Amino acid sequence: LSQVAVPFLKAVAERTGMRCLTLLAGEPPEERGGTYRCLAVHIGESVDPAPQNLSTYDPIGYKENIIGQYMKFVQSTSGTRTDVHTLSRY
Repeated sequence: LSQVAVPFLKAVAERTGMRCLTLLAGEPPEERGGTYRCLAVHIGESVDPAPQNLSTYDPIGYKENIIGQYMKFVQSTSGTRTDVHTLSRY
């Protein structure tokens, strides 16, 4: 995904002047209790001595607030109602 998404996001950044862009892709499990899939690609970094992207800047906040909310939406696109918060990773 990143081989296609990074050049696309960089082109959008150049066109819009926005330096921080994220692409999220997700898929609910086919069966109850199955595995959710989530892919994320980010461009843009913090202006710190050790620059970080969105997912590494605040890993806990990123997982809970951004990915968690996104996966709740992904869950809503499926008839499968596995509790997204019981998943070990997403």
